[in-house]
Amino acid sequence: MASASRPAGHGAQVGPEDIEAVVSYLTTNFGPGVPLPGPAPAPVTLPDGPGKQTVEGGCAMCHGLGLVAAAKRSPAQWQLIVNKMVFYGAPLSPEQANTVAAYLGAQFGTK
Repeated sequence: MASASRPAGHGAQVGPEDIEAVVSYLTTNFGPGVPLPGPAPAPVTLPDGPGKQTVEGGCAMCHGLGLVAAAKRSPAQWQLIVNKMVFYGAPLSPEQANTVAAYLGAQFGTK
């Protein structure tokens, strides 16, 4: 799969004949709901605020809340991240996406 002219560290090259096998492997071993190897992550309690429940329900479908709580981004960066997640299929309405971005910017933003 990796090209001799481009090391895998720079992005493995996957041919059309390999896509189905790669997707099957990744979803089976790393898809939503699959526990990662190693100790279980510590439970995370998000701070109260408008958008908390949506983050717990929408973002936590794919991401552990520890990932969300550990990230420090500017409000503008959070908006871009949330927009990207919606593009990738996060089940958020435009209003919910704006609420989530505002919540993340307020709770986990940089100054």
